[in-house]
Amino acid sequence: MTDEQPPLSALDQLDGLLREPAPDAPPPVQPPPRVPPPTLSRQARFVVAGLLAAVAVGFGLARVRHATDASVTDALAPDSSRAAEASVLCGAVRRDGREWIVGPDRPTGYAEARAWTETLPDCGGGWRVPTSSELLALYDPTQTAGTGHVERGRSWPAHIDPAFGGIGGGSWVWSRGDASYDGAPAVNLNQGVAVRLPEDDGASVRAFAVRDRR
Repeated sequence: MTDEQPPLSALDQLDGLLREPAPDAPPPVQPPPRVPPPTLSRQARFVVAGLLAAVAVGFGLARVRHATDASVTDALAPDSSRAAEASVLCGAVRRDGREWIVGPDRPTGYAEARAWTETLPDCGGGWRVPTSSELLALYDPTQTAGTGHVERGRSWPAHIDPAFGGIGGGSWVWSRGDASYDGAPAVNLNQGVAVRLPEDDGASVRAFAVRDRR
């Protein structure tokens, strides 16, 4: 007699398959290890901060220099809207396409004024005595320069741009022309009129030098 096992039914076979252990699954894929970002040493951080600060300062200086250059260019540009505004360069007052230098604030005779003007070396020379028309063009009753002639506690200042403040106690300025028996040509800048004065009557008369703008 043999020990044969009865054949398994289909249900028994299926149940056996379900009970068998499943083949080993592949291990899950692990993400790559996270690498921390590089860190700078304390000394390196100071170096970087210093470089950034230097760049910022340089940029700021460049902006200031650009603004300053633009302001200077604008101030010296021959703009008709600024024709009546005076600016000072190398001791000369620039106004209306001309350059002016105010003589010493002291009594000045006619001959002395001419000699001073024609030999003036300032700003490259080339100066001359202004004409009456040039001086009268400076007159502006709304402006005041210097204190002007003072008599009995009252002053008669020159009514010209304050940039000509070097006129000080002067109210008249000698103008170009020949002297004669009735005096030498001058301009009263307190009242804006051309006059003639004695050549040596320089108590409140001053010398101006002028040249075309360079």
